Amino acid sequence: MFNTAVPIMRTPNCQPVANSMSNANEAASSVKTIPAPKNGGLRFVRYLMDSWFGALLGGGVYGAWAVWANWAQGANLALTIGAAHWATSALLTFFGTMAMRRFYGAADSRHGGFRAFAGGLTLTYASLFTVHGLLGTQHLLLTLAPGIVPNVLFCASYALLLKRTIKAATP
Repeated sequence: MFNTAVPIMRTPNCQPVANSMSNANEAASSVKTIPAPKNGGLRFVRYLMDSWFGALLGGGVYGAWAVWANWAQGANLALTIGAAHWATSALLTFFGTMAMRRFYGAADSRHGGFRAFAGGLTLTYASLFTVHGLLGTQHLLLTLAPGIVPNVLFCASYALLLKRTIKAATP
C-alpha cells in the first residue's frame, strides 16, 4: 500500500520522485526531488478567480453596497437592486473571466492582454448599465462608483495572470 502512495506524495516546494521500487521505501530526505513549477501558485490563483465561490463572494460585497447606496428608495427596492447587482456581479465575474480568456485568444501576450483587459471592462459596464437601467436605479453612479477601481484592477490582474499562465503553459 505504501509503495503505491509514494509517487503521488508532494511537499509545497518539491515533488518526491520514486523512479523504481528500490528507492520507493527510502526516507523522504534521500529521495531525489525536482523543483515544483514556478507558475503553480499562479495557476491556483487563476483557479480561484475562475471559480463560482470567488464570483459569489465578490458579488455579495457589491450587492451589499448597492443596498446601502439605494436605501433611500425604500427597503424593497433597495433589496431588489442589491440582489440584482449581486447576481449580475457574480455572473459577470464568472462568465467575464471566461470571456476574457476568449478575448485573450491566441494572440501574442501584449495584444492578447490588452484585448482581455478592454473586453472585460466593456462587458462588465455594458451589463451593469443595462441591468440598472432596466431596474430604474436612481443612484447609478453611487451604486457603481465603488466597483470601478476593483474592476479595473481585477481586469488588469486577470489579463496579466493570463499572460503569465498561458505563456508558461506553451513551450
